[in-house]
Amino acid sequence: MYLYMFFVFLVYAALVFLFHIRSFWEVKDWQYLDKPIVYSTHYYFLDLQPENCFDKNLKTSCKELCNFREVSFVEHQTLKIDVQECAFVWQISPTHQMDCHPPKRNLLKTFGLFLSQEDLKNQIPKRIRLELYTQKLYQINHEYRFPDQPVLESFLVLDVSKKEGWQFWNISSFNQSLRESKGFSENIYQRWLKIQIEEVHHPERSTLTITEFFYQDEFFQKELPFRSFN
Repeated sequence: MYLYMFFVFLVYAALVFLFHIRSFWEVKDWQYLDKPIVYSTHYYFLDLQPENCFDKNLKTSCKELCNFREVSFVEHQTLKIDVQECAFVWQISPTHQMDCHPPKRNLLKTFGLFLSQEDLKNQIPKRIRLELYTQKLYQINHEYRFPDQPVLESFLVLDVSKKEGWQFWNISSFNQSLRESKGFSENIYQRWLKIQIEEVHHPERSTLTITEFFYQDEFFQKELPFRSFN
């Protein structure tokens, strides 16, 4: 009996030890806590690393495998990607700055993308449908939650040039429905961007590559990637 209890104790101790090792390796990169949720059309089936388009590193790039002979546009009222689309989803900043009272509106300003010389050898976007989705924040049983699906708020169509470097677009029209908040959590939403590639340069090539996506808002994402932007 004592031998059995001792054996159970050893197994338990080993599991606790392994759990702590696993936890350490998962959280030792503290920047992980600041990483947004990102995914793309075939992210779940292939190792395409969509996070490389959102890592503020111009030495990495993300890929997608989209057959533009079969790609079709689908408009959804809630956030999703169909397999026949070529799209990226990006969780961006909330609608309000919530560390002040009352919460201040966090205005969206700029969207951009960077194409490298290597990107230009592959498929690159020619026309983008940029969709803004919002997800309502609720207080439920003294906890703050997002029980609803993100809902389509607005969209813009962006034409992309076939050239190396940054390209920027004004997205301030996304702020038209942004309402004031008298207190947390009134009129506060989580925001998502769906970056839908509707047309590409070099459609005969097999792989879409993009080095970096970018957005600028009022409070959380103030810095532009290069001072040369005006």
